[in-house]
Amino acid sequence: MTNKQNFLQGMKNGIPICLGYFAVSFAFGIQAADINLSPFQAGLLSLLNVTSAGQFAGLAVIASAGSYIEMAILQAIVNLRYLLMSAALSQKLTPEPPTFHRLGIAYGVTDEPQVSSQDMNVKEITEKTTVKKSSRSKSRSRSSSAKRITVRS
Repeated sequence: MTNKQNFLQGMKNGIPICLGYFAVSFAFGIQAADINLSPFQAGLLSLLNVTSAGQFAGLAVIASAGSYIEMAILQAIVNLRYLLMSAALSQKLTPEPPTFHRLGIAYGVTDEPQVSSQDMNVKEITEKTTVKKSSRSKSRSRSSSAKRITVRS
């Protein structure tokens, strides 16, 4: 597949995720308006905190006039799972991407892309297994079933 085909396939695969985010964004906007955040403040909170759970938890701390320390501790606990997801996803990256690309990828790790990444591996493993079973060849290759993701500048 060419880069353009990969991009278009990724856009197509992302439609269900976008629809889910669209619904959550309305709920977030309504709750942000309920605690009198301006659209700029709500947008900034949403931009700096990509996770829905973190956004809604942040709204609760803001609504209760919590301190910055409470907010930081809450966000660290709520978003701790993304540290593990990023560690798992980083194993699929080739060594070529520069640090700033890796940071951009790490910033965008949420539940949905992580699940999409795992789904991609399940499909690939299934396809490889099917091909191996149907070939009936005596020579077996021991290739890695984990796909490497290449990020190009």
